[in-house]
Amino acid sequence: MHNVAVIGAGVIGLASAVNIQNKLPEAKVRIIADRFDQDTTSWGAGGIFRPTAKHLHGVDLKRIRKWLRDGWDFYSSLATSEHAGESGMQIVSGFILYKEEPEVSRIPFQFKLLSHTHSFFGGSSTCKSQEGGEIEQRKVSDLNEFVGTYDIVVNCTGLGSKDLIGDNSVYPVRGQLVRVRAPWIKKFVYTDDDTYIYPK
Repeated sequence: MHNVAVIGAGVIGLASAVNIQNKLPEAKVRIIADRFDQDTTSWGAGGIFRPTAKHLHGVDLKRIRKWLRDGWDFYSSLATSEHAGESGMQIVSGFILYKEEPEVSRIPFQFKLLSHTHSFFGGSSTCKSQEGGEIEQRKVSDLNEFVGTYDIVVNCTGLGSKDLIGDNSVYPVRGQLVRVRAPWIKKFVYTDDDTYIYPK
């Protein structure tokens, strides 16, 4: 049996833990974080699934394309499942405006609006209820403490990686969102400078 530690309980940590548990049902998965549920940055945040290699420097394009296809299969199956309503996910059509065609734009899928991601994953209680799943609330200061205890350690600390592993390439980005009543907007518009309009 694999002993897996997932460090961080935001949407990436919870999604990673659930997917690891689904792929390795015999594994013992433990989420370790100092903050859970509404105390995380992910709580209630929105997300957009789109094919891009913009922020993945030094990663082979073949691998990026596989990640994108796998990601699309996973999220689109959720958006078309019985859980779509409670997850807040929906598939929308629209336009992406690029100055130059990106290297991964020909991957054959549409874009997807993700919102209230915590609803689908059900917060930490869902992960705890998974067979073999456990949660532990504490601050992790050094990944070396997991050596010899866990077979696999997944770092999902986001901005916390700056302090945890000295990753100075990580920095916070604050976006500005404006919500307006515009029922005539039926399709999304996304530009390559990360400006976008999405219908609700």
